Amino acid sequence: MNQAAEYISHGWALCNIPPGKKGPEGLDAKGWNTQGRAIRDPRKLRGGHNVGLLHAWSGTVAIDIDQYDAAVAWLEGKGVDLQQLLAADDAVQIKSGRPNKAKLLYVVPQGVDPLGLSSVSIHATEPNAEGKFPVILEFRCATKDGLSVQDVLPPSFHPLTGKPYEWGGDWREVGELPEALLKLWREHLDEDDRSRRKRGATGPGTSAEVLDMVRRAQAAGLKPYRCGDGFRAYCPVHGGESGTTFKIDEGGGGKVLVHCHAKCAPEAIFAALPGRDRGVPAVSTVEQLKRAQDARKAPLGSSGAVILPAMPEELLALPGGLGELQRWIVGYMSHPSPGAAGVAALATMTHFAMSHLGIASRDGLGFNEQYLLLAPTGFGKEDLRKPIRKIAEALPDRLPRTAGNLTIQRLPEVRENAPASLQGMHSALELNRAHTFLPDEFGEWQAHAAKDGHKQQAAAYAMQAYTKAFGVLEAPSVSTHGNAKPYMPVKHPRVLIFATSTAERMLEAVTASQADSGGLNRFVILVAEQDRIAKRYPSAKASDYVPPNAVLDLVAWVASLPEQLLPLEPEAWDYHDAHDAAVLEVLAYRDPRLAKRLNEQALKLAGLVALGERRLTVTARDLAIAYAIREGLYHRAAALVGYDGALSGMHPTGRALEQIRQHLVEKPFIYRSHLPKVSRKFAGLSIPEREAVLRAVQSEGFAKLDGGKLVSLIHEEAAA
Repeated sequence: MNQAAEYISHGWALCNIPPGKKGPEGLDAKGWNTQGRAIRDPRKLRGGHNVGLLHAWSGTVAIDIDQYDAAVAWLEGKGVDLQQLLAADDAVQIKSGRPNKAKLLYVVPQGVDPLGLSSVSIHATEPNAEGKFPVILEFRCATKDGLSVQDVLPPSFHPLTGKPYEWGGDWREVGELPEALLKLWREHLDEDDRSRRKRGATGPGTSAEVLDMVRRAQAAGLKPYRCGDGFRAYCPVHGGESGTTFKIDEGGGGKVLVHCHAKCAPEAIFAALPGRDRGVPAVSTVEQLKRAQDARKAPLGSSGAVILPAMPEELLALPGGLGELQRWIVGYMSHPSPGAAGVAALATMTHFAMSHLGIASRDGLGFNEQYLLLAPTGFGKEDLRKPIRKIAEALPDRLPRTAGNLTIQRLPEVRENAPASLQGMHSALELNRAHTFLPDEFGEWQAHAAKDGHKQQAAAYAMQAYTKAFGVLEAPSVSTHGNAKPYMPVKHPRVLIFATSTAERMLEAVTASQADSGGLNRFVILVAEQDRIAKRYPSAKASDYVPPNAVLDLVAWVASLPEQLLPLEPEAWDYHDAHDAAVLEVLAYRDPRLAKRLNEQALKLAGLVALGERRLTVTARDLAIAYAIREGLYHRAAALVGYDGALSGMHPTGRALEQIRQHLVEKPFIYRSHLPKVSRKFAGLSIPEREAVLRAVQSEGFAKLDGGKLVSLIHEEAAA
């Protein structure tokens, strides 16, 4: 009884359970899982009874392992190491003494509603001797109808063993549910296909209307998240107080469907959400700029990953024909990412526009661009290089309906690899002045370029071509051999690079001197999702890769336009000058390594927005969308680079020390076993190097070692 009273004093909600039982019975069973019947007063506890922890009302969850070996294998296939979770220094377990069983206890992460974590049972994929598919693992917190589940607490007696349950670890120091488990839990929350179809939810949840509704929910602070082929969020009618019971799904024709478990009318849900405003925003104030810059100093989350600013909303649902192109790409991606599909759509439109179109800026600006996608291994980056080739294959047989007697211009040449040498690149441009390069593992190429003079020359030459869209690329000053034809200058070269890499490899490969000479600011960089994106099932069919008619018709129209420059409307010029002076020039001065070319890159994006809507004049609205996309991508990349310390010139041990120091500012302690999670630079060090970092952490006064913990001294100073 004293132990149960301590639980209540700790803030837990309990229920009475008869001796030798695993759940409430008799009078105690009526409404036991409602919030009103939860026991929060020790005087309501029954002497000699077992007690259960009401998870939803206590802010706790349990990961219940019923078949250890099968659960280990299943979780390993999802990227989660169960053995590591059980062996962690801060693990808290409820032990029954039964073999092949385990139960981990966690706290619900801050900002997550426990009622949104309805319990999920994972069954074996093969039947047992009785022909049944037993439960191997269960995620336990709430019920689907908004009540709580419970787990029996020590020192209650187990009904089968007759022995008391025991604690493994300190129940007063229960850790937060790991992000990987939370993500996995949410992926398995969605209702069955039959129930979804009954509501008319038949689409993959990627249409423009669905994504627009998700952004409106984000703007209202309702915290939507992907769940199966739809999204979940707080219901806006309840003001975020009823749990995550609001569903957003895609119906026929891409229409958005909303459903609330509390039976709120769809009309009421729509009315409670803010509308969308695509107007021209006011020029940023100094205070707004300062807040954006502070994204570099984003604190570490419990997983140890840097918290990145959100992707710009305008990128997640591109307007007009660009949006049609983006939705086609998302529709066949094995790991759907609207942001990555948005960048792929921009790169694809650039490919078909750059050979003959440009922006009528003061000196003329070509559409040729350099895009860089930083995404983890297994992201499905190869899906993003397919649109250019798929459309190019279909285009020669298609004439745009609105092009009259025009014919498609000569298309750029496509090459899968980065240029290997200056001479080879120039020879290719002599044959076709417009080239698109689609290199994968670009970080590896950059790393080799640092040691390979030929690749260094090719990289510098690509940079020259980037700036010569309306100039002349001079012939290489190298001798030719024998009867080889001498190199000739190339007029108006257009080079598009759409490269992919992992963030870790790219940041390891790019040196500070390369960044100072434009090695990063010439790229439009998208840092993709850090967390694993659930793979789409069923997998895409061959027909899914066929470009839709609307996409082909738009691209054919763009490709058939005569050579010309797109002018800016007078209002657009006024907006451009004001925004450049107030925002972009300041960013370029403060951070030339990443922000030096933001303005010209945004102008090109604005031109693509106009072309996507079949217009040949750039408006202030186009610029507003383009600035939002380009600046949003910049702040996301700046946060990653600033946290990584890759361009500081420090040795990896120094960068690991800096990452750990940042974490110690935010957290009172770090378990020593968690350091590889907190700092990926620390994870890559040798054992002697790790020991050197630990000594430096203590000698420089950042922390003291207390058993298995690094106790922060700089956090204590901040608190004091």
